Order: sequence, then structure tokens, then C-alpha cells
Amino acid sequence: MTDDDTVQHHGCNHDGRDFIVGDIHGYLRQLEGLLAHVGFDRSRDRLFSVGDLIDRGPDSAAALQLVDAPWCFAVRGNHEQMMLDAHAANAPANAEALWLSNGGAWSRQLDTQALTAHRQRAASLPLAMTITIETGARVGLVHADIGMADWADFVTRLGEAPIKDTALWSRHTLSALGRPGARRNTSLARVTGIDVIFHGHTPLAAPLAVANRRWLDTGVFTADGALTLAELLPDGRLWSIDRSGQVRETAWTAG
Repeated sequence: MTDDDTVQHHGCNHDGRDFIVGDIHGYLRQLEGLLAHVGFDRSRDRLFSVGDLIDRGPDSAAALQLVDAPWCFAVRGNHEQMMLDAHAANAPANAEALWLSNGGAWSRQLDTQALTAHRQRAASLPLAMTITIETGARVGLVHADIGMADWADFVTRLGEAPIKDTALWSRHTLSALGRPGARRNTSLARVTGIDVIFHGHTPLAAPLAVANRRWLDTGVFTADGALTLAELLPDGRLWSIDRSGQVRETAWTAG
């Protein structure tokens, strides 16, 4: 894979605001509630997703179609990758069963044409993204983890299978920080070459900030979970919406 295949770059939005949303997992109604709450303007604002738009929730197809909109940009999550693997020509024998058992059963309602279109959407998603914000800071988006100390090194090697797997699947960094609810190890070093990195993938009780890493998945698909939206500013605000549609302003937990 080339850099153009794996990393997407976005310049500063001089006309509106930028937001990043955690793992949507087909909960489109919750996303729409958050966007309405912040007064999202589709003609000027941009929405960035940390991946896993699909599976587990009621509106996976519509959630994946968000990437057709000129204001929505997403990196690929492991659930989009499972979708691609399930229908790949050289797929492992259990690839489709793995996806179906992890929320992919919604695809059984699709005809061949619709499924092909959704696979094309998933395949178009980059593994990583950079965004320049109004301060000049550079923000990185990767679904799961990077497994490296320097952003440029990560980008250079992202076409390698082990690094791609880390970007889509790894929970190593979060595991090293300690169990949720326990006293966390906050000695994580900053990743050099980038100002801040946003991740999803691992459901947490609250959005987490350690060093220059941010984890935004708050498990909307779980009974007590929520979908979280972050304003992409140095001191940007955060909002969460639960399964009932209740929105509240929240904050980063610092380790």
C-alpha cells in the first residue's frame, strides 16, 4: 500500500467548526442527536470519525453511507475491516462467521448491489488521517493504536501488515495504562511528530486523555454506554448522548 492508500490529509477548516465522534456502531439516531445539539452546519462544519461506523446498532447501512457526504470523513475501523475480509477473494474460512458474530448480520438484508456498494465505501476509508486545525496543530486519527513512538515512522510503515493490524485491532497501549476504574499508569510518553492522536476501538466509561493520546469510544452499543463527540480545538468541549437520547456535556478523564 502507498501513503495515499493509507493516510488521508485534511487542511484547516477556515469556514466552520470541526468535530470528532467516537465509534458509532450503527447508532445513527444518537449521532444525529449530538449534531443537532451542537448546531452542526453541514454547509461549513466537518465531522471526523475514528472508525467502526457499522455493526451492533440498528442503522449500520445508513451510518456507513455518511462517508458519501462532503462533510463526513472516517478512518477504517476493525469492523469495516471485518466486512472487507468476510468477502475477500482469499478470505480465511472463518472470516464471514467472525464478522457475522460481531454484529455483521445486518448485511444479510442487503442485495448484492447494495453490499458491493458498502464494501466499496469501507475499502475507501484510510487507515489513518491527519487534520490541521486553526492553531496550526496537527491532529492524527487512528482507530485502535499506533504501537510506535513517532508519527512519521508509523505513517511510513503503515502499509506493513503488522502495523496495519495494530492500527485496526491493538489495545496494547490502553492495557499498559491499567484497568479501567483502577489507578492508571500515566507515564505514557508523548508520540512525537504529531500534536494529538484520537482513537476509538476500546469502550470506556468516559473519554480518556493521557499524554497526547485521546480515546473517544464510550460504548454506545452497551446498555449503559454513550456516543461521544469532541470539538476539535485545543480546549474543545465534549458531549455524550446515551441510548435514550439524553445529551450531557462531559470532560476528558486524565488517566
